[in-house]
Amino acid sequence: MTKIIVSSAFLCIAVLGGCAAEAEGEATSESEAAARRRVQASEGSSLLLKYEGTCDFLRSCSAPSRRSPAGFVMWGCTGLGECNDDAMWVAAPTRASCGERVRICAGDRCVVALVKDTSVSGDWEGSTGVMAGLGLPHGLTGRCSGFGNGRVSVRRLRDDED
Repeated sequence: MTKIIVSSAFLCIAVLGGCAAEAEGEATSESEAAARRRVQASEGSSLLLKYEGTCDFLRSCSAPSRRSPAGFVMWGCTGLGECNDDAMWVAAPTRASCGERVRICAGDRCVVALVKDTSVSGDWEGSTGVMAGLGLPHGLTGRCSGFGNGRVSVRRLRDDED
């Protein structure tokens, strides 16, 4: 009789655990949908673009990238990949924008960048190339600290746009 009670308790926990996992998955989908709506609502409006740092900064200071070989980082969108400071890439607030090309403008200066990473702070963050291309101040002040930001507009590009 005791075995049946234990088995029943185990079954109940297993079933409840399955239900909780499903609800958690639904919550993740709902939060991703809400995040996607926030990103879409910010398109074209003024937002703060932060400096993400150099590739070496990411390899030294970002936990997922610390064991990456030289010239590589662990991107939030695609995993391990090459990193070039001069390339036009950005981190987006959520994974919902991964792989998209975006036009970023600061005043009359614009660049087109690829969303390769996700921001741990939920912001838009630009590479050295993006920040330089927009004429925004940026730099490192120590091994794992830096500065740089500016007001920009961000617009997603269709496949046929530049």
